[in-house]
Amino acid sequence: MSALNTALNLLKAFTPEKPSWGVRELSQWSGISSSTVQRVLATYCHQGLMRQNAVTRHYEIGIGFWHYGMLFRQHLRLDTLIAETVKNLAEKSGETAYCSMPDGEAAICVQLTESRQDIVIAIRLGERTPLHLGSRGKAILAWLPDERRRAIIAERVTDPARRLDLEEQFSQLRQCGWIVSRGERLPNITGISVPLLKATGEIFASLTIGGPSYRMSEQKVADCLPLLQHAKAQLELTLSHLE
Repeated sequence: MSALNTALNLLKAFTPEKPSWGVRELSQWSGISSSTVQRVLATYCHQGLMRQNAVTRHYEIGIGFWHYGMLFRQHLRLDTLIAETVKNLAEKSGETAYCSMPDGEAAICVQLTESRQDIVIAIRLGERTPLHLGSRGKAILAWLPDERRRAIIAERVTDPARRLDLEEQFSQLRQCGWIVSRGERLPNITGISVPLLKATGEIFASLTIGGPSYRMSEQKVADCLPLLQHAKAQLELTLSHLE
């Protein structure tokens, strides 16, 4: 199991910001010996999951992951509908709309349509943010099993008063079904999010409309809420039919 964990932890080093690694620098970054890093990367290459750049000799994600990505997209039959829904939310609200899914202790953006206005919020597909910061993460964290949610909060938040405040926010969120954050993760950014739940009550994803705080007034947020609630109802109905 430790060998598998090592291989998976090395894989997590490959990100949009850092898509290419040399053996030595990856060893220094991870604290894992160069020989082990070399062996793991060679195995990934043999399986088609990575490739070695012929010029730089650095390792990059290979075409093999496209196969698994396509399997995931086929399994996630809501993908097209979510994309259309997010686009519709952006068009009707005039702001950026996005869908995020839980990924460990983070929320990962899986669908995104940017606002057509000159100033937009900085978010991109694949971006991961902590579950306890911002509306999109909180809309997911609130519906995780109690033990899992408390463990994440305990690890991420050291202030007992802050932990209590988060639990109160989650209690309110589970009652009203939506949450707003203002300047919580990034200054001068406001987002409003709703959870997407499976028929079992488990969290599936979150839907968010976000924009610069000077545009996201109380009235604008209030106008966005019914858009999100309607989208939530449609997607959850479709999701229940696919389970």
